[in-house]
Amino acid sequence: MKQIFHLLRLFRPFWGWALLGIFLSLVTTLANIALLTTSAWFITAMGVAGLAGVSMNYFTPAAIIRGAAIIRTAGRYIERLVTHEATFRFLTELRVGVFANYTQAPLEQIERIHSTDLTSRVQYDLEALQGFYVRVLVPLTASVLSALVCIFFLFSFENHLALTITAGIVIAGLFLPGLAYLGVNKNAAGIFTTAQCLKQKTVDLRDGLGELSFFNGLKVAQSDFMDRAEKRLHILEHDETIAIVTKNAIWLVSQLTFLVTLVLAADLMQTQQLSQADFVMITMFSLACFESVAQMAPALMQLPQNKAACERVFAIGSDAQTPPNPLADKTHYCDLTVQKVEFKFHDFQINPIRFDFDLPLGQKLLIKGPSGSGKSTLIDLLVAQRTPKKGDIYLNGHSIKMLSEACLADTFSIAAQQTQIFSGSFLSNLNIGCPDCNLDDIEKVLDICELNSVVKRLPDGVSTYIGEQGYNLSGGQIRRLGVARALLKPSAILILDEPTEGLDTETAQRMMANIMDHLESRSLIVISHHPINEDYFDQTLEF
Repeated sequence: MKQIFHLLRLFRPFWGWALLGIFLSLVTTLANIALLTTSAWFITAMGVAGLAGVSMNYFTPAAIIRGAAIIRTAGRYIERLVTHEATFRFLTELRVGVFANYTQAPLEQIERIHSTDLTSRVQYDLEALQGFYVRVLVPLTASVLSALVCIFFLFSFENHLALTITAGIVIAGLFLPGLAYLGVNKNAAGIFTTAQCLKQKTVDLRDGLGELSFFNGLKVAQSDFMDRAEKRLHILEHDETIAIVTKNAIWLVSQLTFLVTLVLAADLMQTQQLSQADFVMITMFSLACFESVAQMAPALMQLPQNKAACERVFAIGSDAQTPPNPLADKTHYCDLTVQKVEFKFHDFQINPIRFDFDLPLGQKLLIKGPSGSGKSTLIDLLVAQRTPKKGDIYLNGHSIKMLSEACLADTFSIAAQQTQIFSGSFLSNLNIGCPDCNLDDIEKVLDICELNSVVKRLPDGVSTYIGEQGYNLSGGQIRRLGVARALLKPSAILILDEPTEGLDTETAQRMMANIMDHLESRSLIVISHHPINEDYFDQTLEF
């Protein structure tokens, strides 16, 4: 339940709106019960008075009826306005908090999650939580409070009738919803995991359709997909059956309570312990008071899904913490020290990856070795996406543990192995790290990366739309675009991870020579398993 309490804490900045919504729901429910019961009493009392030929005060009950009707109508409208405002504020807090959590999450957490699962957490799970306030918190709180008010009224009226109706309220508002809660609780996580699994299987089938067809694995994959779809359908049918059975059982309890109340009230009327008007009022009240607990079952059945969604949403980045004493982001960091750093991906990994070097401002470092030796892990360590098992990393003598994410992002400019191409133009993909760069700067990096000839062949030059995955660019051109993007971003330390991958020898040599000639005062780290002229570099580390 700690995740539910975490959700409740999100209401702290606007607790007034949240409490006002609950109060209005309570008042509206009680007004509706009062309208039904007072109207029944008033009509009966007026009929009895007319038959007896006596006068009665009809102003007070008429005013109560009119007031209850106005409160019910206006209250329901205002309640909708207030609860929706509280919901929107809650969703703002929730979404901002979740996305901030995810951006601070260690890479070790993110890389274990399938991309479709991550999408599900930030889309479907959050959508499941958006009804937490309106469908769970408000109904549960208002139902409990209104039921207590009804029970208090009953015991102030007549004990035997009070015990009968209270028993019905407890069964319909607590016992049956509790059973329904237990029935759906075991499947709550399955609703999300099966949906996520189906989405994952759909994406995998789409992306791997060619390979599955070629290796005759399509039928097996389709069979597995159908099995998982049937499992999800079984869970949904199970929960829907519980909901229908619970709803009908509550209706049956309310009708039985009404019949028993009718018999007891009739006996009291026969012994003149109850007037005719009170007889009609109390029997109508025995039906109307069940409205106070009508939303208990749906709310309790929704609660397990909210808990499961919370556990999934807040499972990522839950341990991420802001540096205890972050240094000012405006400080210019340049000198890099990686001091006896060791990292292991798994506890059972025998030989850890080790880094130990100093890189003063303006120096160039080459890290070379075979694929899979752990060279690229250095990038994740430098930007604090991974945490060293031993040792530490310093910028200007300050541990990166004490630096903010924004500070590290300003210090490093990185061309990773995989260049992410966004939906847009060539230019919009190029100047991500430097949106205010002028055309001279852009022309310069295009020359350095041997991209000018590529741009000239594009229909609209740098304004050409290149698609989400750069569909009209080759792998080598995309790689050079990533390097140009890193060069264009102003930073003290430039890191190029496999910059010559996919390039022919002559293009790779020209590009590396151009980069060396235009580095100016920036430090450079090149990671590669391809041969690169070591004369360019001040240091070489070999794995």
